[in-house]
Amino acid sequence: MSTAISLPQDWQKKVFWMLFLFTLANTVATLIGEAFKTHMIWYLRFADVMEIVVNSAFYLASLVLLFELFWQAQASPGFRRLFASLAILFFIGHVMHFTANTINVFGTEIHDYKALIPADLYALIYFLDENLSHIVLYLSRYALLACLLVLETGYLVKSGGLQRMWVGGLVVGALFGLWEAIVFIEGQKVWLAPIAFVILAAVWVWTWRKSGKSIGSFLKTGPISAFVTLELPCLVIGLIAYRLFTGGFGEPSQAGLWLIGWFC
Repeated sequence: MSTAISLPQDWQKKVFWMLFLFTLANTVATLIGEAFKTHMIWYLRFADVMEIVVNSAFYLASLVLLFELFWQAQASPGFRRLFASLAILFFIGHVMHFTANTINVFGTEIHDYKALIPADLYALIYFLDENLSHIVLYLSRYALLACLLVLETGYLVKSGGLQRMWVGGLVVGALFGLWEAIVFIEGQKVWLAPIAFVILAAVWVWTWRKSGKSIGSFLKTGPISAFVTLELPCLVIGLIAYRLFTGGFGEPSQAGLWLIGWFC
């Protein structure tokens, strides 16, 4: 016998702040960490400590509280399992990246041990750090955002609630889209950007057409709808602008653009 769980009337406020934690808040934490990355705490750079402590806390809090909304909105069991599975996959990518990146940096930047590391072992570390972890992280993140868009437009919107949080969604979406362009470039995974874009854009088009609303009305559905509506074009704009500005997709950190250079 199932018990109905009421959805809070301020669900849009909760969704907005959890979306902020999942996207921009960890970005700020990463920038702070990178600004003091030469400081060591035991075997770890300050940037690594920020990633595993602060960013992990932001990710965990936001995803757990967002998953709670799936229950409160009485989303289908299969949909809940999909979101939970993607969240676990995202954390696998996050921990994989932290571990491989920390080992890589410790052995090649903090200390010059590269000549002592067997070539095949270093190739494995590099693969986990710069390839597999990025693929898992990027694609699972965009799949999670797609799930949240379906949740908002298919379940949460039925309860009404606050209508003003879509403005914040637009702002966060624009800033995160531009930042994601830098993340794809710095991680040398620009080829992944179209795949991530298609995943989220396809779901956006489907939910928009299903709603029967104009784009202007659709983005006011809630913070997630507004976020995705502006994040996608800003991601493309960021990639194009960077290409025009620098003449290619070289890493920002290597080009001397320290403010936006993030060792991914």
